[in-house]
Amino acid sequence: MSVRRALERLSVRLLLLLTLIAGAAFAQPMAAIRLTHLSPDAPQFDLVIDRQLFMRDISYGQVTPYSSLPAGQHEISVFPHRLPDTPGDEADEGPQMLEPITILVNLEDGMYYTLAISGFYERTALAADSGSLAVDVEPSEASVAVTGPRGYSESFRGDRALSELEPGTYTIRAEYQDHQPATLEITVQPNETSAVSITLQEGEGGPTQTSPRPGTEGTAPAWRPIELHVFRDELSIVPPPGGSRIRLVHLAPATTSVDLLAIPADGGGEPIILASDLTFPNGTAYARLPGRLFTLQVRLAGTDAILTQVRDVTIRAGGVYTLFLVREPADNYLRLIPAVDMLLSVRR
Repeated sequence: MSVRRALERLSVRLLLLLTLIAGAAFAQPMAAIRLTHLSPDAPQFDLVIDRQLFMRDISYGQVTPYSSLPAGQHEISVFPHRLPDTPGDEADEGPQMLEPITILVNLEDGMYYTLAISGFYERTALAADSGSLAVDVEPSEASVAVTGPRGYSESFRGDRALSELEPGTYTIRAEYQDHQPATLEITVQPNETSAVSITLQEGEGGPTQTSPRPGTEGTAPAWRPIELHVFRDELSIVPPPGGSRIRLVHLAPATTSVDLLAIPADGGGEPIILASDLTFPNGTAYARLPGRLFTLQVRLAGTDAILTQVRDVTIRAGGVYTLFLVREPADNYLRLIPAVDMLLSVRR
């Protein structure tokens, strides 16, 4: 065999080897992530992945586009972008120091993920001029739901003391198995603790109620620190013809379980239940929804009490959407922040 022919064969083999290596590189398993900042009183955040800056200056309410990332385990951290950087009084007037939040996340090949920041930066945001409410109930296993100003809601079993409440009128409902349920109202005053005792009677009996009394133990604060959550976005399922897919992610601290309904804006058709009994900090699976104009309504779970709603929302056929439920600390108001996860072109 001539040297020239041997070199030609070697060149062919090297070319095939390089082609295989390049193909393997292009076939590297990949995932995609995005970040949403849902902490209303917090500064901007930077996203650091595997100790490398990945995104910066993410503001409240922002939902970033998806970015590709190799599949596998990653160290993911969020850092407050704005921190005091000078000594003295100027630094004291700036935001309080916030430790970075770091988690380990295993990203699967071909999957999409949402990283969501929730909670509150400053405890005082909800504490100024607030009041407290103590609830005593018999039987001790009874379920209690408390609703109040600006969409406040909380549910629990047995006795509970609630703090950092906005002054105003609160409705308390207690239920237990075959006992007669009780519903009553009480006024919470600023810088005071109101209290009520409820005794549920079996059969047709009614509740007994005591007058407000000061002092309580075991408060359940509405404030919750900043946290980082991970949600898997199922975008591999294509919306049905003429329809869309939508889900709700509950990231409103101090808000009890909720339902989400889509009500046709033109008044035609029955409300569509998209989420039932969703608690913080969880998200639903995507539900199907026809492409049309809707009022999206968040209600206290299992009731007709409206916590917040958005009117005349256009749901496009071929769209995949996420609604984030958050709580504004300044006025205790619940808010829905929509995001488009995916939007397919639909021929008409």
